[in-house]
Amino acid sequence: MTTTPDIVSFTATPSSVINGATNAYTIEVESPIPLLDTDKLVFTFPSEVTPTTVTPLCTAGSNILSVTCTRSG
Repeated sequence: MTTTPDIVSFTATPSSVINGATNAYTIEVESPIPLLDTDKLVFTFPSEVTPTTVTPLCTAGSNILSVTCTRSG
């Protein structure tokens, strides 16, 4: 593959819309091609968002057998 296809859709839905609240986010990504078990998705948070110091909890959605999440930085 010489090019990377664009993601079809991406949504990040917070558990609360209250300003300053601690949130859990549901992130949904739709790819135009099948994702392989060696593929990686990397999310970079804006500087205004402070991710927790705890390892993120991730669960697989439909058509995904498993996911592994790590926190860096």
